[in-house]
Amino acid sequence: MSAAIMMLLLLPKSNPQKRTEVNNEYGIKPETRIYDLMSDISYIIRKLRHQRTLSDAELRTTSDKLAYLTEACLNVEWLRPNLEVKKREAYLERKKRDANEASALRVENREGQVESSFL
Repeated sequence: MSAAIMMLLLLPKSNPQKRTEVNNEYGIKPETRIYDLMSDISYIIRKLRHQRTLSDAELRTTSDKLAYLTEACLNVEWLRPNLEVKKREAYLERKKRDANEASALRVENREGQVESSFL
C-alpha cells in the first residue's frame, strides 16, 4: 500500500494542463491537488490503524473524508469495512460506558436509601 501512495505522490508535475484534464475526467475539481487527496487517504488509514477506540468527531471526520474521496471517483471502498468496524467498536465502548455509569448511579441511590432508612 505504501508503494501505491508513493507512486501517487511522485506523479509528474511537468504538464499541469494535462493533469487538470485527467482530474476533470474523474470528477476532481481542478483546484484540488493530488497531495490533498493523498493527505485525506493517509489520514483515513492512520485513524483506522489506531488500536484505541476513535471518538465521535474522529469517526465523523474520517467518514466525511472517505465520502469526499468516493465522490472524487477514487476507488477507496476497500476502507469502508474497516471504518464500519471502528464505528461498531465505538458504539460498543459507548454502550459499555453508559451501562457502567447507570450501574454506579443505582449503587449511589441504594446507598442513599440505606443511609436515610437508618436515620
